[in-house]
Amino acid sequence: MNRREYLQALLAMITAAATGPAGASDRKTKARDLSGTTVIVIGAGLSGLAAARNLHRRGATVTVLEARDRIGGRTWTSTLWPDLPLDMGASWIHGTTGNPLTTLAEANDVRLLPTNYERSQAYTARGNRVGASTEQELARLREALEDQLELAADAETDQSVRQVVDDLIEKLDADSDTIRLLEFVVNSSLEQEYAGSAESLSCYWLDDDGFDGPDALLSTGFRAIIRDLASELNILRTGRSNRGLANHHCDGEDRRSTVQRRPRRRDLAARCAQVGTRAF
Repeated sequence: MNRREYLQALLAMITAAATGPAGASDRKTKARDLSGTTVIVIGAGLSGLAAARNLHRRGATVTVLEARDRIGGRTWTSTLWPDLPLDMGASWIHGTTGNPLTTLAEANDVRLLPTNYERSQAYTARGNRVGASTEQELARLREALEDQLELAADAETDQSVRQVVDDLIEKLDADSDTIRLLEFVVNSSLEQEYAGSAESLSCYWLDDDGFDGPDALLSTGFRAIIRDLASELNILRTGRSNRGLANHHCDGEDRRSTVQRRPRRRDLAARCAQVGTRAF
């Protein structure tokens, strides 16, 4: 299963969680009834919560285990500025047309704020605005890197992004200034998007088939979607101490947790891992 297939499966779960019983399709109504089945989902990130809610709505008794003392995984909305929520992790819905995250946002009356990349401005580390010649060079290096990554994605042997970058530096016979700009392209367009270093990123997993439409921020941050997905679920959080399990039944607001004994053996355990900050 490649990244595209994984995302399609993940988005199918989120779509099911977003529509719920009231919007069930014929295919969903024929889905297996899980009444009497007990399930453990490991991880209260976006994918874990979506999977747990889908299972819960099909009749299963679901418990979500989360190692952190908060839910949301790689989505984490800071409210230090009460009038300006700030996402510390995933921030955008990339492609709002037909995206199940858009459905969840609309269901929670979250206003979407489209991003106009043409209005962005780049500055140097010294605070000076980047000139036109530098922007043209960045565009040239970005295109050259994309071409090399496409070739690497079709190669018989997988390579890391770092290997491709090093080969490109040698191919261009790049000087120190060019290398600095190329590293900026790598960091801003790949390492930040996929939440990993160039050394750890596989060229086989950089396919980027997404949704149409603009990219958009959420006026409330991702917390509204996380709270909605968690609203029907029973979540046990170990917290950083890892001394026991804290019970957290989500109803849209955090409540005081109580330490419980570890749960009994369950019928089924499901592990749901998030796939980077630009999954959607």
